[in-house]
Amino acid sequence: MPTAPSLFAFLPVFSLAEFAAVTAGPRRVSFAQAADLFFIANAPWLLWLVAVAALRTLESPLQAAAPPLALSWAIELLLVVVAVWSAYVDRHFFREVLPRPDGSASDLMLQRAIGWSCSVAYFFGIAIWPEIIGRIV
Repeated sequence: MPTAPSLFAFLPVFSLAEFAAVTAGPRRVSFAQAADLFFIANAPWLLWLVAVAALRTLESPLQAAAPPLALSWAIELLLVVVAVWSAYVDRHFFREVLPRPDGSASDLMLQRAIGWSCSVAYFFGIAIWPEIIGRIV
């Protein structure tokens, strides 16, 4: 069974692949610089993850297993805020870095569609594979 770090190694690979697919063509900066600027949009997600992890370390095991409903709602609401913030940063990237200002929203939607569909397929693939093998064997 793969370890946790290798299990999630697909995330940056998928992100870079979806970025390359969406940004094919002329750019104002090199591909490496554009990729660096594109990955800045991960900052809100990483900040949210660090904050939730820090909160979880302060909780007792009982609190971690059954957090108060208000805390769960607050974490989920902040997740929505982070998703909007990240989309805003990505849209700004597509508008400012790529020479297609009219296509910034469509580029963002295409990038999200590629990334999310690949990630969902990967997770379902991991979950479904043992079922398929179990039925064959």
